[in-house]
Amino acid sequence: MSSSRVIDVVLEPSMPWEVSIQPDRFDRRRTLEHFGLDPSRPVIVVGHQPTFWHAGILAKFLAADALVERCDGQLVHLVLDGHRGAFGSIEWPDHDLDGSLRSNIWNVREVDEQIAMAMQPACEPEKCPPGAPDALGRIAEVLRQSAGASNAALQHAQALDLLMDSHVGPRVTITTGDLMTSPSGMALQQRMQNEAAACCAAYNTAIASDPTLDIALLGPGELPMWSLDEHSAMRTARVDDPPGTRRFPKALWTTALARLAIGDCFVHGLGGLRYDGFMERWIDAWLNERPCPMKVASATVLLPLGTTEDWRSMRQAR
Repeated sequence: MSSSRVIDVVLEPSMPWEVSIQPDRFDRRRTLEHFGLDPSRPVIVVGHQPTFWHAGILAKFLAADALVERCDGQLVHLVLDGHRGAFGSIEWPDHDLDGSLRSNIWNVREVDEQIAMAMQPACEPEKCPPGAPDALGRIAEVLRQSAGASNAALQHAQALDLLMDSHVGPRVTITTGDLMTSPSGMALQQRMQNEAAACCAAYNTAIASDPTLDIALLGPGELPMWSLDEHSAMRTARVDDPPGTRRFPKALWTTALARLAIGDCFVHGLGGLRYDGFMERWIDAWLNERPCPMKVASATVLLPLGTTEDWRSMRQAR
């Protein structure tokens, strides 16, 4: 069988990358100090959901780490702790005795896919199935080490940080929930609350310019965030939500917060490259501000599954 190989690496623009300190706006300096960051040094942000990643996400961190070394910067791991969906199982490819491919599943934990990871408890992972690859044993190990976290999102984020430690330099891990309640997050939310009509009109205009974007328009009185109800279920936030309602930012508001409130550079993957241009149009029209620059890094890696001929030969040999 052929060995695993990188078949595509994307870096836009081509390296070397440069970065400059952004202006102090929306309490940015106080926010950086709040998170233990030095306002006099560049801040490079990489964000993703706290699920176990493919190689393209790790590529963002590797590229950001190289930029941090080049500019004496600081790396932020931004954790999207409002993520909902399946995160309790891991699949891996295997083959039967006749050489045909099949999928094995390790059910790591029980999950409620309708509730944000930040609202679900951390827990001890289930044991890996017999015959599982060694790498899954390593994932089980770091999940056990992180089982004392305050919720499932932080448990997975801490596990991911442990897995990255041998490849990526020091980083500060910040959740989007914490970013929302930071000085900058509070200042921007108050601005949004006070200017809800203008904010939402600019938002809808930006995303309606491309019907294939697959981002829902905001209705009257709605805001680009999720609010939790009394059962921890998520719905689109409203201007008239009761005080103290817990909220998580939707996608465009997540990167807007990161690029206005903490980042001097944000490293995106290919998906973020597409949708964040619409975020920039929204923020320019609403706030007349330009978020910090973004760069793009991604990679595609093939598993050593072999070719069709390899598998045909294996079946014939057996």
